[in-house]
This record gives sequence, C-alpha cells and structure tokens, in this order.
Amino acid sequence: MTATRVVCFMASAALLHHELPGGEAHFDLLLERAPEDAPGEWSPPDQAKIRDPDERFLIAFRVVRRLAIVATGDSVAATRLPDHRARYLAYEGALSQDRGVVSRDAVGELRGLKEAAARITCEIRWLDDVHQRLVIERVQGDAWRICVND
Repeated sequence: MTATRVVCFMASAALLHHELPGGEAHFDLLLERAPEDAPGEWSPPDQAKIRDPDERFLIAFRVVRRLAIVATGDSVAATRLPDHRARYLAYEGALSQDRGVVSRDAVGELRGLKEAAARITCEIRWLDDVHQRLVIERVQGDAWRICVND
C-alpha cells in the first residue's frame, strides 16, 4: 500500500501598525485567502503551490483601533483597501513612495474565511491566545464594520 501525503494550508491573519509620514497612525488588518489547493485537496509534495510574494491575495482593511482590545459584542469602523501582496504578512519597515512605516502588531491563524460581496466572516486565533470571531459587513462603498462575536 502506498502512503499518500496531504499538503495542508494554514491561512494567516496579521494586524499591522501603520505610521504615516505626517504622524497619524492606523492599523491594517490582513486576511489571507487560501490558495487553489486548499486543505482537503491532495497535491504531491513536489507540486504544492508556492505563492508569489507579489501576488495580491490578502483581503485588507484599515481600522483605527487594535482589534484585540475590541470587546466581544462591540464593533469598529473599517475601510476596505485594495488587496495586498503576500509579502505584507511578514513585512516590517518603511513602505515605498513615502507611505510610512509598518510594524506587526499581531499575527494569528485564520480559519473559516467566507467571503461574499458585502460580508466576510472568519475566526482568528492571535498568537497571544486571543480568539475572535469576526463578522465584517459593508456599510456603504468602502466603509465596512467589523463586529467581534463569541
């Protein structure tokens, strides 16, 4: 009997602290979409999909508050940003074109990401052991609201 190997994908979430050149700051919430060969699908190890760090597959939101301090049942306003490149899950430092500096505030494991046109749901287990279920809904245009549920 031949052993089979399953290549699993563990999606990530990151919260970047983004300091702008003028001194203002906000946080960027990044949610990683699974690749085409997501968990449960078999791929030979030599054919597992390697992601290009310049591929834009991160769902991104600008928020003004650190998510870990948002209590269960509360919400925070968010602005939908263009999808970000994979490299920003681990990047810290100066941004090109004088867009400021980012540092990782939190990183975690993302599960159950479901994305629709006006609603995104997911669970995040941050590395500091905070567990959050997020419901992110479009209010109007690029304006969204992130609700923290239990």
